[in-house]
Amino acid sequence: MKNIKLIILSTLIIFIAACEKEDVIKTNDLGTEFLVSGGYTTLDGVAIIEIDNQQSNLSSVSVTNLGGMEADEETEIEAPAADLGSISLSGGDGSTTYDDATIGLEDQQPGAYVDLEMNSSFSGKSITRFYSLAVDFPIHADYPDVTHRNDTTFTFEYKVTPAVATVTDVTIQTKVGALSDYTDKTGDWGATGSFEITGADYNVDDTLFVNIIASSDAGRTESLESEVVILPIMVENSESFTLNMMDKLAYDFIHMEVVDTTAGVNVDMKITGEYPSSGPAKIGFKVMNNAEFVMGTSADFANADILTIYNMDFSNPVMMNDNVAGGEVYFFRTKRSDTDWFYGVLKITAVEKPQGVLEDSYMEIEFKY
Repeated sequence: MKNIKLIILSTLIIFIAACEKEDVIKTNDLGTEFLVSGGYTTLDGVAIIEIDNQQSNLSSVSVTNLGGMEADEETEIEAPAADLGSISLSGGDGSTTYDDATIGLEDQQPGAYVDLEMNSSFSGKSITRFYSLAVDFPIHADYPDVTHRNDTTFTFEYKVTPAVATVTDVTIQTKVGALSDYTDKTGDWGATGSFEITGADYNVDDTLFVNIIASSDAGRTESLESEVVILPIMVENSESFTLNMMDKLAYDFIHMEVVDTTAGVNVDMKITGEYPSSGPAKIGFKVMNNAEFVMGTSADFANADILTIYNMDFSNPVMMNDNVAGGEVYFFRTKRSDTDWFYGVLKITAVEKPQGVLEDSYMEIEFKY
């Protein structure tokens, strides 16, 4: 019995070893390799192809144009000439340039490309590689979100990067609004540059258009238009509280806490209630001490931004509303004798009067600041 087990186990080991041996993939070492890179933009008149042969054992690479596709990805580009000659290598490196008309990329838009077949040989072994030479856009802009704020500037950066050509001229134009006319921005603009945008110079929701026009020594001109929307500074902080007729009688916005008294300098808003001679019970609020309220809208609360709140006209404030309803919105500000104004916007999110009993009634409030 032991011999039978041993024979079976030995057979299994041999079978597994044979399977593992069969899974080994044999490779042929060509003894060489080369990498292809290139570049062409709409500011260039020629495209460049570069070869990197790290083993430095190739003398040349032949190039064949296989044709390509226009930017619409539907129209084929026929190769004007399939044979593009050879690129000579020295010390493992080599490069050449092709006139864009010669390779079929003249007047093509960014995204168009031609496929190139690259061939060489080493020790009697052929090596073939393929490279897609695409039309790139040469102007790039980078800019952050710009908010309407007095004390902050924002940097608009750009760079113009043709593959072969040299940038000879750059013009920066700006305008506010699509229907306005562009004006040149004063400055010594080069292939790379930047300028500052101050949000306070514009109104919220203005669109600043920036047009970068670049020319090259290839006789080509390209432009890039960017749209910078001036955004509000959205309010990020919020708090919620509940007032009732029993033990949550008032609110202190400075310390952000509910208080159980309606007296004292720290009361900014207190709840009110009454049983009218006719009709249901009413609850509302009264503004206390230095606090001031101004009526707003649901959109004001949803889109609350700091400058809108700070710039609100409090010259005719609402000091009392004895019958509030859910959904009402108020801008507010308050201060103590030793503090600056504290600003915010609040919304009455709920008003509940169970069975019309004032003692059970309450209002829920959310505010942003």
